[in-house]
Amino acid sequence: MDTPLITPEGLAVDPQAALADRPVWVRHVEFVTPETSHETFPAVQPVVLIWAGKSRIQYEAHTTLATAIMWEVTRLPGVSVAVNTNGNGSNYFRFSIDDAGEDLTTVSRFLTDAGPHEQVLKTPARKWDMRTETLRKTRAGKPSKEGRAVLMGHIERIAKEWEASGRMPPHITADAYLENIHRLLTLLDLEATGRELSDLVPSARTEA
Repeated sequence: MDTPLITPEGLAVDPQAALADRPVWVRHVEFVTPETSHETFPAVQPVVLIWAGKSRIQYEAHTTLATAIMWEVTRLPGVSVAVNTNGNGSNYFRFSIDDAGEDLTTVSRFLTDAGPHEQVLKTPARKWDMRTETLRKTRAGKPSKEGRAVLMGHIERIAKEWEASGRMPPHITADAYLENIHRLLTLLDLEATGRELSDLVPSARTEA
């Protein structure tokens, strides 16, 4: 809670440093980076492998942008990520909110902004690969909740309540926190189309 906000600019320049302080729900993290010269490819972003869970343990691969969003969302008091199961041997990450148990949201639905009549499908034989550009949305057999809007409503509420309580760290304001979350999500949606973070944040290449 006391660490600086993870901004797109900081993430683009040094993702390992930006994501160094991990939420308590994270069991282990590994950064997988192509064997390239940093001088030749200064803006190459690693893939982030994240392990989570208690009674069941699961790992997923995400981009640094998606990882930053998970880190920032669970910065809020009472918001975390747990491992759930669909009952058919498939586990997945989901967000949980202490005071809104009825609004559990899978991480994949939030990251892809899945609509109420959409389901998120993984790439066959790569069920651990949850990078948004590898996922696809298709029509669901039964309606669900908005993938992003419901959780964002709680995020905005909790951030403002946290600030109003006087317990929010002094280097953060609710407005700054929410603006940063929206920036990260906007960039994630662009990244899902195949864009690179270095292209989305032009200053990254000059600062690296």
